[in-house]
Amino acid sequence: MFKLGALMTDNTEPKQSARDRILQAAIDIMREKGEVEAVTIRGIAGLAGVGIGLINYHFQSKERLIAEAVRYFQTREVLSGWEGQLLFRPKNPVALIKDMLKSFADFIADFPRISRISILNDLSHPGTEESTLQAVKGITPYVQEALGRNGKNGKAFRTAWIIISAIQTVFMRSDLFSGDGGLNFSVKADRDAFIDELVGTYVR
Repeated sequence: MFKLGALMTDNTEPKQSARDRILQAAIDIMREKGEVEAVTIRGIAGLAGVGIGLINYHFQSKERLIAEAVRYFQTREVLSGWEGQLLFRPKNPVALIKDMLKSFADFIADFPRISRISILNDLSHPGTEESTLQAVKGITPYVQEALGRNGKNGKAFRTAWIIISAIQTVFMRSDLFSGDGGLNFSVKADRDAFIDELVGTYVR
């Protein structure tokens, strides 16, 4: 897990390094507070050791900063992990899909506050860079491989979207599913069994 490094205010430091510190500061505050409303530009500036003007220069608005911070974090934590799995991928694409989805669900369970913010942000501000879409695109090629001919005409993409959305829904409504649904999202064995069931239902 990466953490925010020592704070520096040297104006000669490369802008990209300052930008990364701003993103990480926003992440740390979201993880602590659990809601976007509690994140302030002033608080981020103080934690990152930069001026408010520099934040405005890089991100223009708080909404854009929050969206980019969540993507930044998820890309480093989830997608980089998927890249590692692909280096030693099993021959069976279904097994690979399950492994990727389980690591995705583990991330959501490990970082529930960030994940809740991310999912709600994707629903209210959809776009080509949203985290949900990136996750869908990440598994679509392997869903296509598993489905073969049955994955043509967009079916692989639709199937990937259904699976990712189902995982997000069970997480967001864990209060409901832990009762009537018999699935406790915070328990890894339950998450893994649910993903095995999902993949078995839609990827065959």
